Amino acid sequence: MTKLTLEIFDDVISVLNKIGNLNDTGVELEVPEGSVLFENILNLKLIHKHAEKYGLTVHFTTRDEIGNVLIDSMEDGISTMSETDTNEGFAMENISVPNSRTHRKIRLPKLALPDLGKRLFKIGGILIIVGLALFFILRSNSSKQTATAKIIVNSQPLARSVTIKVKADTDSDAAQKILMGTIIKTSVEKSKEIDVTGEKQIGEKAEGKATIYNKTTEERDFDDGTILTFDRDEGDLNFLTKDDVTVPAAAPEDPNDPGSPLTPGSIEVEIEAEKIGAEYNIEKNKTLEVKGQKKADFEGKVLEATEGGKSETVKVVAEVDKQKLSEELTKEITEQSTSALKTKVANSQQLVEGSHKVTLISEKFDHDVGDDTEKLSLSKSTEVEGLVYMKSNLDKLLDELLKEFVPEGYELSDKEREVNVEVLGNSSNSVLSSTEADIQVTLKTFVVPAINEEEIKQNLLGKSPEEAQKILGGISNIKTYEFNMSNGFLPFNRKVPKNPEQVEIIVERE
Repeated sequence: MTKLTLEIFDDVISVLNKIGNLNDTGVELEVPEGSVLFENILNLKLIHKHAEKYGLTVHFTTRDEIGNVLIDSMEDGISTMSETDTNEGFAMENISVPNSRTHRKIRLPKLALPDLGKRLFKIGGILIIVGLALFFILRSNSSKQTATAKIIVNSQPLARSVTIKVKADTDSDAAQKILMGTIIKTSVEKSKEIDVTGEKQIGEKAEGKATIYNKTTEERDFDDGTILTFDRDEGDLNFLTKDDVTVPAAAPEDPNDPGSPLTPGSIEVEIEAEKIGAEYNIEKNKTLEVKGQKKADFEGKVLEATEGGKSETVKVVAEVDKQKLSEELTKEITEQSTSALKTKVANSQQLVEGSHKVTLISEKFDHDVGDDTEKLSLSKSTEVEGLVYMKSNLDKLLDELLKEFVPEGYELSDKEREVNVEVLGNSSNSVLSSTEADIQVTLKTFVVPAINEEEIKQNLLGKSPEEAQKILGGISNIKTYEFNMSNGFLPFNRKVPKNPEQVEIIVERE
């Protein structure tokens, strides 16, 4: 058995069309609550009777309370239904329908279905088709209708210049010539790299061994770090002892002859060059002076040639490099700040040029002063803020400031309007910052009659051409007007469309 779920507005004809093409011997019709089929039991009997002609067994199901009563009544009396009943109609008796409060009786009218015949059905079908066609034709034509009213007005040029203060977080005030402004903020992060200019010598210190001679008759102690100097024309070279030493006193060559010549006492000591450089690599047997001692008392000599001394000049970070890089990067960020702020400005807003303020959030150098490197890099993170105002607020303020120059019944044109703004900058008489700025505004426009275009359009809707022209002719302070209508493809419809979107009002100055 096939199951069909009906819609609430499916009538007898609709249901018969649905079950007429079923390839089955039975059908279960699920009827929704409130279905039009429950308006009369006759609807159910007709469906049942005609279903038999298709060879179908019909079973009705529903949740509708009244519908279930009708279904039960139909099934009880279905065996008495004949062909005559179908053609002539049914005489219905009172049936009791349960209600949530009481049982009430619904008297169903006696209905009769006339035998209309094939011709009547054809005529009815044709009339329906013609009616629908006319409906869609008229509807299509209505959408193609248009009406245009062009109103020509007299005009007078007006040019004025006024100084206005844009102030953040303050309402506009025409009396004080103050325009409400807003602070906008964004962040700018930028890095820059430069060549360093500092230099320093790097390398290794020469090392070797020396002998210290004591020519006195008393032994002498020398601490590590004692300076031994190699005297030369291009500059002395200092070496430092690396150990504490005690140099023995001088002794006679012949211990048994106190009058024999004295032999200086001596001791070996490791030495290291005071500075780096290859010039400290000196040959052995070179004489060294002991700093602070007379040469006649103490003297040194290179025991083993000093070796390993070398040096080279490398680039390093200087303090001036850091200062220069910071200043250059700050300048670039400042120059970029206006572009960065403009990305945050809406189309309805205007940025006050030069009002930007840059605040440093963080900066980081990749090297410190004295570091061995060819390049120095700096990254800065900043917050940029600037002052903006709404263009519409400026227009309203100008209208308020210039209304004394507009005659009664006229207004400033909003279509041919040229507004030039010049930022005055910081001076003794003006201010320019991210919170406040003085601007010079010049307005060039026309004074035209006050025309309420929307009101005129509403007055024209649905009017005849004669009525429309009368309405347009009654507008004050205009020079002339033109009115045109397009009636689509049906010439007999002579009315202004009722849809405001199909009516255009054009106001032009002379």
